[in-house]
Amino acid sequence: MVCAAALTTVTVTPATAQPSGALTAGLTCATAGQWAITCHTSVVGGKAPYTYRYHVGGQMPYNSPSPNMGQSCYGSEGMVSVVVSVYDAAGARDDGVDMAYCGGIIP
Repeated sequence: MVCAAALTTVTVTPATAQPSGALTAGLTCATAGQWAITCHTSVVGGKAPYTYRYHVGGQMPYNSPSPNMGQSCYGSEGMVSVVVSVYDAAGARDDGVDMAYCGGIIP
């Protein structure tokens, strides 16, 4: 069973530099429990709010500016990846933010 809701949107402020709680609440699976967020993002101060649009699955929704994206989010066997796109208040993607999140389903 795949996870429900392939696309979810959450808005946070720079004060929540690690919005793992919001992501964990938004990414719940139909049968296999909840997500465990194992990576965090670095939010650039002074630019808010950001909109986090995270995708469940192995497809990259964009060419990531983060050099560690592939290793950190796709290099762990048995993990289901979560790719996060970060948008500023005007709706433009902010490539100055590390957009990598990793997630795994807790058995």
